[in-house]
Amino acid sequence: MCVVSIRIEPRTGTVRLNSQLKYADVQRLDYVVQATDGNNASTTATLTINVIDRDAQGPRFSADQYTAFVPELTTNLVPSITVYVSRPTLNSTQVY
Repeated sequence: MCVVSIRIEPRTGTVRLNSQLKYADVQRLDYVVQATDGNNASTTATLTINVIDRDAQGPRFSADQYTAFVPELTTNLVPSITVYVSRPTLNSTQVY
């Protein structure tokens, strides 16, 4: 069992991990978060963090679909298109 602490920014609610995670060590984290106000009223919610295995991630395009038009009698696309492919395991982006 892997114990990972988190911190929640009180004013924004932003959740941050206090350490990096490895998928081989932990695939999912579950927390119960409690919020209280100045009048002793409180509520709870479940927070689940799923860890993504970077080694199992293949290349991905930045969009699922790209659209352009070709006016007749020309080879210029309107608008011109730039296609981005990223490979999470290599921390790289390829531009075509």
